[in-house]
Amino acid sequence: MLRKKVAIIGIDGMYPNLLEKILRKGLMPYLSEKIRDSLHGTLKSTIPPYTPTAWTSISTGVSPVKHGIYGFFVRKSDIEVRLANASDIRYPRIWEMLSIMKKHSVVINIPLIHPFNKMIFRHGDIIITGWNSPVKAIFPSSLRSLKLLDMLAESSQEFRQISRYSPQRYIKAIEQMLEIKILAIRKLLKMGEWSLFYIILSETDWLMHKFVSLHEVANPHKFKRIFRIIDKLIAIISNNVDLTIICSDHGFKCYRRTLYVNMLLSKLGYLKVKHQSRALSKLHVLINNPLVRLLLNQPLIRKRIDGARLKIGESEVMHSIIDLRKTIAYSPEYFIIFVRRGYIKQVKESLSKVITVYEPQELYGKKNPWDPELITTNFNGTAVSSNLNRGIIASRRLFVEKVTPHHAPDGIFIAFGDIRSGGAINNISIYDIAPTVLAYLGLPTPHDTDGRVIEKIALDTNQQTNYTDKWRILRRLRAKFFKYKN
Repeated sequence: MLRKKVAIIGIDGMYPNLLEKILRKGLMPYLSEKIRDSLHGTLKSTIPPYTPTAWTSISTGVSPVKHGIYGFFVRKSDIEVRLANASDIRYPRIWEMLSIMKKHSVVINIPLIHPFNKMIFRHGDIIITGWNSPVKAIFPSSLRSLKLLDMLAESSQEFRQISRYSPQRYIKAIEQMLEIKILAIRKLLKMGEWSLFYIILSETDWLMHKFVSLHEVANPHKFKRIFRIIDKLIAIISNNVDLTIICSDHGFKCYRRTLYVNMLLSKLGYLKVKHQSRALSKLHVLINNPLVRLLLNQPLIRKRIDGARLKIGESEVMHSIIDLRKTIAYSPEYFIIFVRRGYIKQVKESLSKVITVYEPQELYGKKNPWDPELITTNFNGTAVSSNLNRGIIASRRLFVEKVTPHHAPDGIFIAFGDIRSGGAINNISIYDIAPTVLAYLGLPTPHDTDGRVIEKIALDTNQQTNYTDKWRILRRLRAKFFKYKN
């Protein structure tokens, strides 16, 4: 029996209306042809519709209450937080399940994929870190000599650097990053006896945050080359596998105004800033002086600023502004709010008068000690932001009236190649992808998955296994004995 191969290609942030416009304008001819006989539909994101949360649910087949990831931050103690990493994920991801079943994977740019000794994989697997990783790393390290790391691994420092480019230069930088990825992918596709090729393209999310015009597709030729390169990348990968699944973690929508939730918490008396933070408001005015900004954006100075920021860490920057001893509640990032014990009901009632807010058990049936106390979402044309700089330090305004692209629940799902039947499909869950891929590869599905096998792709044989118990044992052993030199 021939070994089957599956590709999961993540187009971060892509949503049905935009993809339809892109295909209609002929910007992705290969995908346009393939989608005719594909299985396709809208993929509902997690609540919150957020990159680390949704991709972890796609990778595991379970909700955040099981895998433990609601954002890029996790609880350190009480309401203090730190950056999340692979050790904070509480459920095996699909390449780890394949590893347990002695199958190999190529995994590129997945959130929370470092440190390697906190994951399960086999010799023969290839793992390359994503843009949110604190370091660029590749497994096995012997592949560093092929320059694949520099070609594929993105860093938060690079992301910050290009985000300051002019629009034209920014688009050019994204084009170059994608072109380089294609060169590396051609090499990777020929390496090893893998069953799963899993890659996420973060560049699309970056573009959608930055350009309102992209959502309007008012000037599609401005982004034409980017989507042509992505189309080429899809063609190269799908021609080397039996089944191709293209999906996104969430969609986008243009919101007419932004609400700064930490400013709201401050006005309600639940968030306290340190005295020196008030002086930052005056510093912010100085920094926004055109001449000062020109000086700070000089390459050498900017490199030192970014390097210091990465060395200090995002959570330390945040905690230098917020007085945690006096604070009852705050939002360290989009959509999640940490609240001191005894104040949850009070804070929720206060916030509910202004924004939509949930407790995890309302969404997922239970709450774990490590979960955030409250979850919020964008609502009624209003995007909710946790940005401390713009909310607390700079304007100190609760609302800013400006059209801003931000996350929305509806993502995309497309499957083509070796499928049982095509056409439009409704009610696909973000949790369905992992069990469907496992079933397609002839492997048992997790006994406690929140998803189901999409039977238009693979037959559900009702074979199940407890991957989690095996994974926990193997992870403890790996954490103890596995050594990796970055």
